[in-house]
Amino acid sequence: MVPEAAARRARVRTRPENAPVSSRREHRKRPSPAELSNEDLLATLDRLARYESRVTAVLVAHLAELDRRELHTAAGFRSLHEYCTERLHLSDHEAYLRITAAQMVGKHPRIQEVLGGGNSV
Repeated sequence: MVPEAAARRARVRTRPENAPVSSRREHRKRPSPAELSNEDLLATLDRLARYESRVTAVLVAHLAELDRRELHTAAGFRSLHEYCTERLHLSDHEAYLRITAAQMVGKHPRIQEVLGGGNSV
């Protein structure tokens, strides 16, 4: 990493000692699944599944664009599968599923609309 970039990141992440905490994550600790009531556990699972679906749709859209630009080869990977498993640390199966979806999006852009646009999480 370039020293200037590291210094910029350090400056961005720091805050004065007496500054108020602005992140909700810093305010409260998230309870473990074992600490949740049955109702809260079910609600949390529903919410997480919806979030995972949105994230996967965004990931697929980005993989389709990466494949279109052939950036994985420019980055030194022999294939998109190698990029996904070595750079993104996806399992072989996860890589296969996401690459297949990304290739379908490349051939049929309407699929991305069905998946949720792929623009944001």
